[in-house]
Amino acid sequence: MKFQIESHLTPQGKKTFFAKSKPSGILSEQEVYDKMARNSEIESVEAKRYMNLFAAVLLEAIRNGYAVQTPIGKFAPQVTGTFDGPEDKFSPKKHKIRVSFTPKKDFLVSLQDAPKPKKVLAQTREPWIQEITNTSRPKAKTYQNNDLIQITGQNLKIHPKHPDTKLELVHQTKGRPARVIQIPLHLIPVHEHRKILFQLSGIPKGIYRVRIAALVGRKVIVTESEEKIVVG
Repeated sequence: MKFQIESHLTPQGKKTFFAKSKPSGILSEQEVYDKMARNSEIESVEAKRYMNLFAAVLLEAIRNGYAVQTPIGKFAPQVTGTFDGPEDKFSPKKHKIRVSFTPKKDFLVSLQDAPKPKKVLAQTREPWIQEITNTSRPKAKTYQNNDLIQITGQNLKIHPKHPDTKLELVHQTKGRPARVIQIPLHLIPVHEHRKILFQLSGIPKGIYRVRIAALVGRKVIVTESEEKIVVG
């Protein structure tokens, strides 16, 4: 577990300090299934079915406005954003639906048991790609041109006025030079620190990794996704 200390100015001009967590890595879905199956009577493929079933039940309940109790804690739907008044209605452009998680006390106690946090310097922050999803066709296994793709993570900022920041798709064939396709800025409507939204356009069929040259502070740092996307 890694964290760094960052400063923040309050509205009164007072400087405060807080800890910002940084994931040490990411556990893939398949690794989760394999760990669930380890030392148990269920197989990895069965663990995947259980998790998919749980996700489906959770999604249905959240969509209907229900909080969901689980052995580790409670999931609850939340609406965030600024409203102009009591009569103002929900707008997808101004407001977002999020899911909060409140862990049970015994789960928190086990989490606090023998923690080993490691402090890292703020200057060592790096871009981190957490997840890549197809917002146009969520259940599709292959991506098609004109699909809208979302990337979430940390420190992913692409600055439109900085020529060295960019988003690329990298196709690597064994024994051949990598083919790199840069996504034009006009196809990236959202390029924030925690989220990038881009449209596939004119991308040849193949298997690609996502590469981001992001602006972290005053430095441009490159990161590449472990996850691959299939354009078909």
